[in-house]
Amino acid sequence: MSCFRRFLAWGVLFSVVCSSGSLAAVPGIPFRFKDETRIFLDDRESRILISKDCAGEQGRYRCEAHLAWKKGVWRSFVFETTGGANKGALICRKALHARVVIGRTKDGIENSFCLFPDRSMISCGAFR
Repeated sequence: MSCFRRFLAWGVLFSVVCSSGSLAAVPGIPFRFKDETRIFLDDRESRILISKDCAGEQGRYRCEAHLAWKKGVWRSFVFETTGGANKGALICRKALHARVVIGRTKDGIENSFCLFPDRSMISCGAFR
């Protein structure tokens, strides 16, 4: 499958030319964490920002982060928020029992991510 895509992510216009259905061939957005830099895919169709290492063949994701998002158990999670709490971060910690970590782009843009035991990550914003 050949394709040409353009998308805007974090203020940067990306043009992607691919010759197969693999998401692994798509360039990503780097976020720096304490000890490492991880690359994320901005999947506009699914409206998620997910770690690139989740990308498998044929445009499918293979990781705990995507599985947790896809199952949708978090949609029925009910809780009270006070003081502007990040709903996605609360869902990550309390409903999915994962860890919340903060990543930063080289331009200083910060985002909270849900980190799963297999080290896959998805933006907490996906759980809103």
